[in-house]
Amino acid sequence: MKTSFRALAAVVLLAGFPVLVLALVAGIVVVEVFAFRNRLSHGLEFAVFAAPATYVLLRALFTFDRTGDAPGLPVTVEAQPELWALVRELAEAVGTAPPDEIRIMNRANAAVFERTRWFGLRVTGRTLFIGAPLFAGLRVAELRAVLGHEFAHYSNRDTRFAGATYRGRVAILRVLSGLDGAMPDVTLFGLPPDADVTRADFIPDREIDEARQALVTGGWQPAAQLLSEIGTDWDRRVTLVRHLGEVVANDEIGLDHWQSERPGDADAAAVNAESLVQLAWQVRSGLGAEHVSREQFQKFFAILESAVPAASEAAVLAPEDPTPWVTMLAVARGRQYDNDAFREVWEQLVARDPVNLPAHSSALQYWCEKWFGSHELMWAFAEEGAAKHPKLAVLPLAAAHEAEYRGVEDAWRHPLVAPAVDRLLPWLEGEGRDAPGTATSRAYAARALVELGRGEEAVEQFRHLGVHADANMWAYGKKGPIVEFRKIRYLACHLAEKAKSTVD
Repeated sequence: MKTSFRALAAVVLLAGFPVLVLALVAGIVVVEVFAFRNRLSHGLEFAVFAAPATYVLLRALFTFDRTGDAPGLPVTVEAQPELWALVRELAEAVGTAPPDEIRIMNRANAAVFERTRWFGLRVTGRTLFIGAPLFAGLRVAELRAVLGHEFAHYSNRDTRFAGATYRGRVAILRVLSGLDGAMPDVTLFGLPPDADVTRADFIPDREIDEARQALVTGGWQPAAQLLSEIGTDWDRRVTLVRHLGEVVANDEIGLDHWQSERPGDADAAAVNAESLVQLAWQVRSGLGAEHVSREQFQKFFAILESAVPAASEAAVLAPEDPTPWVTMLAVARGRQYDNDAFREVWEQLVARDPVNLPAHSSALQYWCEKWFGSHELMWAFAEEGAAKHPKLAVLPLAAAHEAEYRGVEDAWRHPLVAPAVDRLLPWLEGEGRDAPGTATSRAYAARALVELGRGEEAVEQFRHLGVHADANMWAYGKKGPIVEFRKIRYLACHLAEKAKSTVD
């Protein structure tokens, strides 16, 4: 009775698994409906995961395998009358009905099984499994003891629920294995595995990285030499000055030696001004204003105020260089310049480089609703910039990303997005392949392509990105940049897989 109770308990517990699966499916449906009602783009995004997961769960739960044969070779009464006589004798001695079938296995073991209906209330057949090694290794008395032990399971009704528990176990394994394959394997698309994705800063320009590392240890000469060689490649110059400014914000010793050896050097002045902006934002942090203390704000504004004369000095020393004015754009945003005052700084910048990518990216932030603009001003600025040069076609994509972050419905469906993607991609694969800012542009392009349903093209952008989830746009995700990067990458692979199966 105790054993039968344990068997019944096993069935009850296994019966709970289908209930759990159905509850999970119901939960997915509820979340999906809520996502669609709250925001169409979120509903579509969640559907990519919800649809295959729901299919796998239901298919695994309601799939019944009735084609599998029992293991071993059947032994008929005509072939082995003595064995059957022994089995029937032992069954009678134990007080149970004999098996309907005997099967010989290749394992050194013995077992009994019952086929039942109506949740174990009706027995439709019994099978005895005997391992062939037992015939060779046991004496008759020992074999009788083993078989008698197995028939005791029949007497105690241990096997009454064997069919139900077996089917439950198979269902559990089928669901788990199905869920494991519900998400696309990104490595099949030529992408690095999830575990390799990192948020660590990556500088694809080897010379810039080497100059930065040298300055970390106090060596300023490589930075000075590279700035001299860069000349009027303004995007690259701004990129280098930003990396050097970040180093100086943490340790001034390299810049101190630089300015001591070359007083009045325009390049050193540009790095100094940028370092003050970097330091100010370190003090403030990247958190929302509600999470920044009054003391932090006071130090932030004080440092930014000192950056104004520093940037002005750099601009005087190099009148044609837009770099100090790119720094001033960040100062203007931090010091909360009104629109007219910001435009005055902007005019100075574009007079020196009308298509500077870092400057346009910085200005777009100013014109966002979260800073000192609006959605209309942001989109207008993005449209104007995108028309200037293919590399600036990333601006509408950045605008869509910002708008979505602010809760705008279908931001990626804005009429500027698709044409901007088509203008940007050829530049990324051609002239801009190794240009500064290309990695960030690829990140925006990957996201836009996923939103537009162009999975194969999105996967190609992720191939270029490799393991690097360091673009600032990934940090907008609530669960961090790595999770956001992986999520969009999954979506890209899913869309690419779907497109391929449609063609096939």
